[in-house]
Amino acid sequence: MSVYLRGTCKRAHRHSGECKHYHFSFRLNGKRYRGSIPAARTKWQAEQAELRIRQEVFEGRFGKAEIGTMKFGDFVDRVYLPWAKNNKRSWKDDEYKLPVLKMFFHNISLRDITPFSIERFKQTRLNTPTKHKKRRSLATVSLEMALLSRIFSLAIDFKEVETNPCLKVAKLKLDNQRYRYLLPEEEPRLRSVLTGQRAHLADLVPVAIGTGLRKNELLMLQAKHIDFARGLILVTGTKTRKNREVRMKLRSARDYAPAVSFKVS
Repeated sequence: MSVYLRGTCKRAHRHSGECKHYHFSFRLNGKRYRGSIPAARTKWQAEQAELRIRQEVFEGRFGKAEIGTMKFGDFVDRVYLPWAKNNKRSWKDDEYKLPVLKMFFHNISLRDITPFSIERFKQTRLNTPTKHKKRRSLATVSLEMALLSRIFSLAIDFKEVETNPCLKVAKLKLDNQRYRYLLPEEEPRLRSVLTGQRAHLADLVPVAIGTGLRKNELLMLQAKHIDFARGLILVTGTKTRKNREVRMKLRSARDYAPAVSFKVS
């Protein structure tokens, strides 16, 4: 091992490391690496430290600033939330979920958040009832886990951490398959109750049934987005910020006319 004692002590005694410090010196790929190991008190400790330094050289981490020391709460407030506001249409949903994550991981450094601590967070959330004293749904916890994983992915992009610990945590299996659909004979019954306080939905429901548009997409629909000649609807203001065309079910094109007239006047 290329470790040795170095110092100004000239006394003839067995050096314990207090009067002299251990140093290392070795060559790798034609480049020389050397330095002191002031924390080592024995030759064995110095040799172990040198092995770790050699490993860091192999992995390309030697001499670089240590990453992952930023607190989770600080990274969320300083980096993730401003990024989400500029890049995600659903940033308000993230803002609603973030207090739960910050409460659990707030004062923990990013590098100290392990798969075990994330698994503990998952189990704690599943076993904690809601404010209405009901069992918390798997979908809610799954969305919180997805947000946590996205935060770590952004931290990797910003060179704050090296790995995403969420990838080693098992995802929740959700039973979110759709087993029930609105039958054709049930549509007249649905429309018959769209009166009184529900009258404002009478124009939107036929379009929603025929196209499957999201609520925000329906509310942003205008007459200029409807092409009756080709039977298409141009959907704008989408979740992905990309316009798309949706084909209308033209069993009765008149069903769509009232829905697109309320923004014309």
